[in-house]
Amino acid sequence: MNFESARANMVDNQLRTTDVTSHSVLTAFLTVPREAFVPEKAKPLAYIDRDVEICPAAAGKPARYLMQPSPLAKLLQLAAVTKDDVVLEIGAGSGYVSALFSQLAGTVIAVEEEDAGGGSQDQPCRLHKCVGRHGAAQCGQRVRRSL
Repeated sequence: MNFESARANMVDNQLRTTDVTSHSVLTAFLTVPREAFVPEKAKPLAYIDRDVEICPAAAGKPARYLMQPSPLAKLLQLAAVTKDDVVLEIGAGSGYVSALFSQLAGTVIAVEEEDAGGGSQDQPCRLHKCVGRHGAAQCGQRVRRSL
């Protein structure tokens, strides 16, 4: 599958057609490879305009999903994030939205619990990609701060 072509088609046929007009948001969606933030078996579905399951329900926790592109792009456009902004994303999931924010904001801080909400005890779902800008913490590093 040609993911670069699928990414361009997603922007042209799903985002632009739903009134996403922000150049920076469209560029972010063209730049960040959505397929890199979904499980291997879901890669062929990465660019459909539907939620994509990234962690199945397990151990009493609900399934986790990567939000479908068009409503996500609309939300990012409405947020009007600029390079002067600091973004805090709580519940970063696979890291895809954090990666998009990293294209828009000056600083992105993404927080996710170690077990991101699904999988089995042997194979918990974890953050697929780490995105960090201008921060001291490295991927996977636990940061504790006293108030």
